[in-house]
Amino acid sequence: MKTNLSAEEVEKARQISMKDMIEKAPDEIVLFERGMGGGYDGIIVSFHKNYSDYIRIIERIKEYPFVDASATLSFLIDLNEKIHYRYFTFSTLAKYLLTM
Repeated sequence: MKTNLSAEEVEKARQISMKDMIEKAPDEIVLFERGMGGGYDGIIVSFHKNYSDYIRIIERIKEYPFVDASATLSFLIDLNEKIHYRYFTFSTLAKYLLTM
């Protein structure tokens, strides 16, 4: 989010971004939340078939006037790599959540 937004602008951004992103990319985005850490105030976790699909969502994010696009950080993982240290699976996540 851009700095110096009023409380009203932040609330408007939340309403627009959640509704719009959910409608435009319901299957790609698995997590879309505000938070704090590492100098950032939000996170989007998404899965894409290829780099072109990833770029499309980045371009959509840059369209929002309240997003500071220069302050985004991406971390890409190629799931086709031969070596994986620990795969992300929903069964592992579910098992963890059941222990909470």
